Amino acid sequence: MNNKDIIYYDNLLKENILLVEEDKSNEEALKLVEENFKEVYELIKLYLINYKDRYYGYFILNLKLRIDFRKDIIAGVSVDDNPFILLTNPLLLGKYKIKEMVFIICHELEHLVLNHPAESVRINPSKNHSTHVLLNYAQDASINDVLMYENRDIYDVPKDLVTSKVISEIVKQNLRACEDYLYYYQYLEKINNKTNNNLGLFLINKNGNEIITSKDSNGKNISPISKEDDSNNISEQIKDFVKEVVDGIPDKYRGLMPVYQQENINKLLAPPKIKWQSVLKRYIGLTPIPYKKTKTRLNRRQPNRFDISGRINDRTIRIVVALDTSGSMSNKMIEYINSIDFLDDYIHRIPKKIDA
Repeated sequence: MNNKDIIYYDNLLKENILLVEEDKSNEEALKLVEENFKEVYELIKLYLINYKDRYYGYFILNLKLRIDFRKDIIAGVSVDDNPFILLTNPLLLGKYKIKEMVFIICHELEHLVLNHPAESVRINPSKNHSTHVLLNYAQDASINDVLMYENRDIYDVPKDLVTSKVISEIVKQNLRACEDYLYYYQYLEKINNKTNNNLGLFLINKNGNEIITSKDSNGKNISPISKEDDSNNISEQIKDFVKEVVDGIPDKYRGLMPVYQQENINKLLAPPKIKWQSVLKRYIGLTPIPYKKTKTRLNRRQPNRFDISGRINDRTIRIVVALDTSGSMSNKMIEYINSIDFLDDYIHRIPKKIDA
């Protein structure tokens, strides 16, 4: 990376941002902000592509940049367009140092690999704003913890990030770091319900005709809500995007990816598994309904004999569950089977027997 070039354009960017902050009607300064930012952005792409962490570089190459000075958003990936778009307001993102901008961009790319846009729609199909904000906080904390733990020299960690420590302060509990976003979300949702949506996190981003600078921003980088309603469709689009990117990375560079990134990609691109719940439901639907004797109903063959029991349908299906403990089952798989109450959520009042 040519440090002089990027520092030169970054200095120009920040000078022109100050001019816009002083006078939003300064169209010349606003035009220069856009030009300066595009130069910085292109040099960041080259920096990532030519550095050892090319993983991020190939991802950013496959994104389209969209600049919007009227969005109260530092940066966010939109999956509603093809190709996917990195949406940003340079008046906000450009206030950060160069390596802090790299961190923010890498952060947004991690949202894709972790399939967060699809997860957000799945959990919040009604697109409730407060739920969307809680999901953003939880997902940001999960990603930021990992990026801070990795602490690579390609980026610098910005101040005022949403992390597990921030979530811990909000929910007033000591939460574990580097957990999946659902871990943080359940605590946020619980405390939010207790306070009647009064956590103070739900400022709606100002998205109108007014140019938004850092003086106008609420400082909360909340990703835009997807227009897509089908989480499965979003997930498939993300999988196609990630697969195309990964396939384009040369083998000698693909092997340099950190283990956690390889695991996330493998998990995302893994073939779908057949849910045992669906198989069990289908099997039960084909099972003949048995009968049981009862004194509350007369015997059809001898209706005058009150001493003979009648019969009714027995809706309780008895299932025996056998747990294989042979060498083909890993300790992790056995632990997983024992840890879930896997019948009671789907069939009520079913006796459960496990033969080891």
